[in-house]
Amino acid sequence: MSDTIDGADLLAVAREFRSRIVSQRDVIETSRRLPDNLARELAQAGFFRIFLPAANGGLDVKPMDGIAVFEELAKADASVAWCVWNGNTHWTAAQLSPEAAHAIHDDPNVITANSTRPSGQAHLVEHGYRVSGRWSLVSGCELASWMVLWAVVYEGDERRMTASGGPEIRFMLLPASQCEISTPGLLVGCAAPAVTT
Repeated sequence: MSDTIDGADLLAVAREFRSRIVSQRDVIETSRRLPDNLARELAQAGFFRIFLPAANGGLDVKPMDGIAVFEELAKADASVAWCVWNGNTHWTAAQLSPEAAHAIHDDPNVITANSTRPSGQAHLVEHGYRVSGRWSLVSGCELASWMVLWAVVYEGDERRMTASGGPEIRFMLLPASQCEISTPGLLVGCAAPAVTT
């Protein structure tokens, strides 16, 4: 991946990927996931770093240019575009400590997967949170090395409430190695210390 790649360059690379993606459509459909080799090639080309700030090693592509890249991938296969889009969880980067950002993004080929369903519980522990729960849809979870999961914050047995009276909900970032995946797109039994945004 070039350090100087921009939206137009990445769009051209997406066009180059088209025949490779089309040739794997049946495999994608049958297995209900992206093949590992295709996911790794997409990561190496920078597709999972589209909106990551340059300060964190990302491409920092302008929003409309990024959307054009997703559209180009969708012309080849909508599932590929969906998983790449879902793996661009870089809205979390600005809220991470420098140490957490490095832990997650120093690998230029890192893939993340996320769920915006607050299906988990984040219990306060001495140095952060311990997360557990079941998320019923986390597209690309089989490919990811980090999960970005929405969870309700608990202090003891009680939900922690916000000033507005609703429960506090936070995105938690967990190593995929601490999560159990039971079926494609279904994440179960995640119980691990977490980085939070």
